[in-house]
Amino acid sequence: MYVSFTNAAKNHYRVYFKCANCSYRMSGRHVGKPPYFSLERVHPDLQAFDVEALRKMKFPDPDL
Repeated sequence: MYVSFTNAAKNHYRVYFKCANCSYRMSGRHVGKPPYFSLERVHPDLQAFDVEALRKMKFPDPDL
């Protein structure tokens, strides 16, 4: 299993967990900056996905 992050907007972080042996992936929104967050661990494809998802939200988060 490996962990990657996204930071699609100010104070909007997601943590992605990916199985090393299969295609299973799980994610969750993290309140605040995750303690192990680093730019080196931001996954570019997931980052682009999260940015687009936030842009398309019908009811945007007022904190964004």
